[in-house]
Amino acid sequence: MKKWILFVLCFLLLLSVVVSALELPASIQKIIDYNNQQAAYYLENITYIVAFLAGLLAILSPCTLAIVPMYFSYGLKEKSTWHTFTFFLGFTSIFIALGILASFLGQSILFFQAEHSFLIFLAGLFLILFGVMQIVGKGFSFLPIKVFKAKSLFGVFILGMLFALGWSACTGPILGGVLLIASIFGSYTKVALLMFLYALGNFVPFFLFSFAVDGFKLHEKSWIRGKQFHFTFFGKTLEIHSTQLIAGIMLISMGLIFVLFQDTSLFLTINIAGANLKGYALQESLLSSSFVPFIGLALFIAFVFLLGYFLLRKFR
Repeated sequence: MKKWILFVLCFLLLLSVVVSALELPASIQKIIDYNNQQAAYYLENITYIVAFLAGLLAILSPCTLAIVPMYFSYGLKEKSTWHTFTFFLGFTSIFIALGILASFLGQSILFFQAEHSFLIFLAGLFLILFGVMQIVGKGFSFLPIKVFKAKSLFGVFILGMLFALGWSACTGPILGGVLLIASIFGSYTKVALLMFLYALGNFVPFFLFSFAVDGFKLHEKSWIRGKQFHFTFFGKTLEIHSTQLIAGIMLISMGLIFVLFQDTSLFLTINIAGANLKGYALQESLLSSSFVPFIGLALFIAFVFLLGYFLLRKFR
């Protein structure tokens, strides 16, 4: 009888230990509850227009500076708008895929990139290769792709994809909220659209500049057109164009940053006059201002009109 009672007591003790092990600690449960509340808040308040404006405001943050050398490595030429649009499509496809995949795994984009740094390393090597090809004047013509009439556009698309692999996004309150929505609610279709509009906002200044390059034919100006240089190397005369040289150096530099630092977080350390915190504060204000929907919609319509106008002119 005593042995049976002792067995029951041991069983109950073991059962209580197992049950307590299965229960989440109170602190972790509070974090989960908080994340759920925040995700619900962002799901209600982050609209497509808010995501677009947040991306537009991100241009004020130093992390967007990483896009500048990449843009100028190909943007100052004829068909600048097409090149910008193509680069944007390549960049956005990987940017959205990384964001959704990281959220699905319950990670941040930066942590996901750190775990798969070999991809960024390879992207850096390709950027260096593209930079060398730019300097020697080959562009992207070495790609054995015959289905594309304009191989340079295909190369720019690949360039956008490579850059997105190592770009450290400005993970402010809006983008952080979008990724939280994905990880908590699994609303991946909506999240993909929100991230697309966020990326579009990032690229608006570059689109506007490309409109100016094409509209006013700035690529024909002497200060952009550059000059041809001739020099002898191992008994051979080589010709290098100044704009190709600058573009190549920019691509090689960005490739080296990818190889050495595994991302563009180096640009995040630049915080002139507290620009990062001010940019995040502006993004946060988008969630509470009643004028945001009207201002954002007006800016979005104006941008779409300009983009449609210039693309229509190109088709004609």
